[in-house]
Amino acid sequence: MNAIYKVCFELADGSNAEGKAYFPHRGSTVSEFSLSTGKLHAQKYKSGYNGSGAVVLPVTMSYITTRFDAGGDNDDTWGYKNFFVRMALCDTTTPSLSGVPVLAPGRYGLGNTFYVSVPFSEIVTVTGTPTLHTEWGDLSYVSGSGSNVLTFKGTIAAALGQQLILRTLEGTVKDLAGNALPSPTNLHKSFAATVDFPWPGAGTEADPYVITTTNQLNFLAARVNASQGGDSFDGKYFELGADIAYACNLTWDAITSSGNCEDNFTPIGCYGQPFEGHFDGKGHVISGIRMYKTNTGNDDQSVGLFGYVLHGTVKNVFLRNANIHAHTDLGGIVGYLTGGSVTDCLLYQVRVASLSVDDANRQIIVGHNDGGTISGTHYRDCCIGRRISLDDVNTPKTDIFALTIAADVTAAPATGESATIDGTTYCTAGSTVALGYTGIVPENWILSYAATGGATVNGATLTLASADTTVSASVTPITYFARFDANGGEG
Repeated sequence: MNAIYKVCFELADGSNAEGKAYFPHRGSTVSEFSLSTGKLHAQKYKSGYNGSGAVVLPVTMSYITTRFDAGGDNDDTWGYKNFFVRMALCDTTTPSLSGVPVLAPGRYGLGNTFYVSVPFSEIVTVTGTPTLHTEWGDLSYVSGSGSNVLTFKGTIAAALGQQLILRTLEGTVKDLAGNALPSPTNLHKSFAATVDFPWPGAGTEADPYVITTTNQLNFLAARVNASQGGDSFDGKYFELGADIAYACNLTWDAITSSGNCEDNFTPIGCYGQPFEGHFDGKGHVISGIRMYKTNTGNDDQSVGLFGYVLHGTVKNVFLRNANIHAHTDLGGIVGYLTGGSVTDCLLYQVRVASLSVDDANRQIIVGHNDGGTISGTHYRDCCIGRRISLDDVNTPKTDIFALTIAADVTAAPATGESATIDGTTYCTAGSTVALGYTGIVPENWILSYAATGGATVNGATLTLASADTTVSASVTPITYFARFDANGGEG
């Protein structure tokens, strides 16, 4: 033992004391003490010894020794049974952190959920919902009360590259003796982990990565194109969660040169580092892209919103106000497509121009298509050109045509493919449209429709030609003709 604590107990005196002991040596008139039924209790501390209602012992002690002193004759028999020592832990120390907090493994992307477990020196309980403040955002308590480890859950709300640092723990945390952890408690624990993905989501079809800013889209390009540690995102899913606009100065159809150009975007995927994932634009707009790629190496060989796509998919992207210049394999949506597909995309005011003399596989949608599928994708007011000549710049190409209707006419596309740009409906040539009229047609009057641009009207069905169309309606009275014979009778 580290120290000796002397304690003496004696039988309570007086007639009211409970559990009096009966001793044989006191005479025959006193009941004999029975080892089987005799009790000694209601004892007390003897004055002059350690203890005042309780004995306080250090928690470092390893054992307790008890000694029983007895008096009497040589033929007295002494014994004890059912001897108990009752001890209670007296704790006046506040709980503290013990060991190292643990960050649950995972992909630490913006908007993703993360968990941190904090160990304590003893069992603790919580009241309410304590909060763990970190550089990635605040975490709320989720489990662990009644144990010595508390787990917290939060959502990453930090910029790309931000290191995780635990700052403070705030809330009611107590040990079993009721000692409370100071609130707030400073933690100042740093982790090697950083925000490595700037997108929320898990990259699955059910929970795709969601891109809402230019920085997030740029990061996708950087990760795919990296020569060391690049990621093709094979089997991963992305979607746009908002329109994305890049700042630019030149117009979309500007004929650029080395002294008059802009370059604010890097294609997603390049030769040797393809994109193999699935990208769904959800109908959102990507605008303002300017690319001027003068190199002829792998990095600039395939140029578009996506440079090189290998068995990946791109769909529902609306690309507008884009100016793309490079040497070879360049298109608005994909520069070089091997397998995979481009589906239901829309391009408006996009210029694709080669810096070389030859055509260099330049197309509005996909520059070089090697076994891929292009469907449901259309363009309006787009140009294919060369830097060294006007080449079609003043003749925008279109494969969808504007449908403009009068205020009292309704139009519902019935067949073919259509898209809406800035509130105007555009349809492919040959599409049919069901027409309606919101005005009143009086009795004995007739409703008729008229269309421009070579479109035809059959009753209330409009069939578009390869030109913009304006539809109007008119209501005219029915005209009756009567014929009379020479005798004045009606014939």
